[in-house]
Amino acid sequence: MIHSIQNKSKNIIALTLYVLINSLFVYKYTMRICSYPLLTTFGYWIILTAGVSILHILLRHSKHILGLIWSLGFFSLIGGIIMQSSIDPYSLQVDRWSAIHNWIVTLFQGTYPYSAQTHLQGYGSPFPIWQILHIPFYGLGNVALSTFAICILWVILLVQTVSSRAALIGLAGLIMSPAFWYEVSVRSDIFANLLLVACICQWLIYKRVHLNDYICVLGLVTGLVLSTRLLAVIPIAVLYGYDFLRLNWRKQLVFIGIVCLTFVLTFLPFVLWEGSTLLFFQYSPFVLQTRQGTPLIFLIWAIIAISWILYFKPTGARIFFSTSILLFILVSFACAHQIWATSFMEIFTNSTFDLTYFSTILPFLIITLAESGSVIATNFSAIYTIKK
Repeated sequence: MIHSIQNKSKNIIALTLYVLINSLFVYKYTMRICSYPLLTTFGYWIILTAGVSILHILLRHSKHILGLIWSLGFFSLIGGIIMQSSIDPYSLQVDRWSAIHNWIVTLFQGTYPYSAQTHLQGYGSPFPIWQILHIPFYGLGNVALSTFAICILWVILLVQTVSSRAALIGLAGLIMSPAFWYEVSVRSDIFANLLLVACICQWLIYKRVHLNDYICVLGLVTGLVLSTRLLAVIPIAVLYGYDFLRLNWRKQLVFIGIVCLTFVLTFLPFVLWEGSTLLFFQYSPFVLQTRQGTPLIFLIWAIIAISWILYFKPTGARIFFSTSILLFILVSFACAHQIWATSFMEIFTNSTFDLTYFSTILPFLIITLAESGSVIATNFSAIYTIKK
């Protein structure tokens, strides 16, 4: 009984955050093209309610869940590719795609890649592993195709490790997310980065890979994940934080040592190439990835995160819920800092704070809802249990 109540509460919180984050995106980006952003946000709630109702009907009555998944996935993929193809990437005021594209172009030209500027005259912040992973997609002519590839991998993984019903809920969570489609339209990579880490965590959970038994392997994996984006290591920290804090100090040092060594080795070629530019440049990836928030904010968040992990002991599906909460707290702290320094409306009208950081939370919220096997009506009046 207690477990059922906790599960319902977890799902209600997860769906509330899902709606809140997507509503922020709808409000911010529709206020640029219309005078009634609140009305369009309300319209999104109506559409979402209808979508959840349709999903509930499909889950209760359809006998061909896999067919639905591949059909919806196929048409979504085609729609996403058409969307990207119809928008000139150089007209976008978002340069995450060119931060990767121009980095790879410069690398192949034999020039130091972290000196490459984006089409908006900015600089790339992703770390080496994330940049290198995009070389195949660069070869296909569009680095943003990585988002589709990772989404396909994620849906297949849900089918294999959880259930086809969970995969359908997860896919529906993507389709009904304006924040996701915004990421697709502007060819941003931050959502895909965290979704890939979610896939890694899902696989590690499914294979029951315990830290105490695989310290070296997990140290290597964590180091490689860290070399994509600093924020990406948080899900791994939530997954293994409880076990890490209970290891003896020797094993802790071994794990940390392997993580740091792996991370450093991924940067070593670039340090040897032009270390002063990498380490002391005012727009180095280290500077760009830490400019949101302050050290005090991160310290307060770290205390909250450690306390959360110790108290709740993330296990099973709760790992993704805990990741969602801790990411939301961290991004909200950084957002609140910007609001304090400027004003509330600045986060909607200017670029003082990038709301797309909230999209990093969505993969874990969607997985929480999908893995719980529940679809929650937006008025929170009913929870429909779905058997795996």
